[in-house]
Amino acid sequence: MILDRFCGSILPPVLTTKSNMLRVKFFTDVPDPKNGFKARVSISTCGGMYRSAAGVISSPGFGNNGAYPANSQCDYRILTNPGSSITVQFKSLDLPDTYENCSEVDHVTVYSILPNENGGEDLLSPLGDFCGDKIPNVIQSSTNEILIRFKTFAHQSDYSGFMLKYS
Repeated sequence: MILDRFCGSILPPVLTTKSNMLRVKFFTDVPDPKNGFKARVSISTCGGMYRSAAGVISSPGFGNNGAYPANSQCDYRILTNPGSSITVQFKSLDLPDTYENCSEVDHVTVYSILPNENGGEDLLSPLGDFCGDKIPNVIQSSTNEILIRFKTFAHQSDYSGFMLKYS
C-alpha cells in the first residue's frame, strides 16, 4: 500500500504506517537531483496492530500513576474477520476529567474504521471520546476494524491511564 507520493520543496505531513514495515523509494529522472531528501523515521513506543479475536489493551505503564507518556498519541488498530464486529469494554479509566470536552485533556477515542476502497485514507467514524474515571457502557463497532486512539498532553502524575478488553 502506498502511503503517499511527494515531490517539490514542500514538506509533507507526518505519516504513520499501519504495519511493522516501511519502504521508502526515491526516484528521480533529472541528472542533478539537488539535495534529494532527508527523513526521520522512528519506532512508536505505544500502539500497534491487533489481529486476535480478543485481547486487552492498556496505556503505557498502566496502573502506575504518572507512568504514561506526555504529549503523545498512541494508536491501537484492531482488525478481525470480514463481516464481524468488535465489542470494546473499558475495565479501568483513570484520566483527567472535564465537564465540557474530553479533547482538551488526556483522553481515549474509539473509532470504527471504514476502509477506503480506492486505496486512499480510511474513514474514521467516532464511537466516543472518554476521559475522567467513569467507565462507559460497552461499545459496539459496526465494522470489523476499529481504532483506539490515546491522546495525551502535559505530564500527569495523578492518573494511571486506561485498560480495556475487546472481542
